Amino acid sequence: MADDERHDLDSRDTRLELPRLRSPFRGRTAEPAESAQRDTEIAPSRHVTTRRPLAAVVTGAVVGLVMVGLSAGSLHVCTDLRGTPSCGKPGVLVLLAITAVAILLGSALLRLSGVAAHGSTSFLGVGLLVVLILLALLPMLDEWWVVIAVPALSAATFAAAWWLTTTYADPQQRPR
Repeated sequence: MADDERHDLDSRDTRLELPRLRSPFRGRTAEPAESAQRDTEIAPSRHVTTRRPLAAVVTGAVVGLVMVGLSAGSLHVCTDLRGTPSCGKPGVLVLLAITAVAILLGSALLRLSGVAAHGSTSFLGVGLLVVLILLALLPMLDEWWVVIAVPALSAATFAAAWWLTTTYADPQQRPR
């Protein structure tokens, strides 16, 4: 009797099947394997992929130029108001405000160019730029060539930020 029960268990089809789902389109039922496959596939992008990295590079250059201009302008304002090239304690707030303006400007420009993760790309690009300026360019910020170096560095950090945010995003959040 135990052999008969074991034979019955072996001969039965014990595969698990997903329930059939009603499709919202025309009342047809979709095959579970089909719908699961469609949900996990990543749709190819309809846009040319070289446009978005170029938009990130151009946006980075513009943001870098704006940061140099705002920083130089704030130094001139501090010189006129205080008589010294240093703003003192309010200078930190001015630099934080310049950084916030750069992040917002970068996000707006990237959104206009169609970059999906515009906020995180801008935040990461400006953050990397600030770190690199503090590590490498801080003693030389009074030189004339900073007007060229910072936008070039900013273009590189925005390109790296775009690559990081598109490569390591969740599959549901990747740009399509």
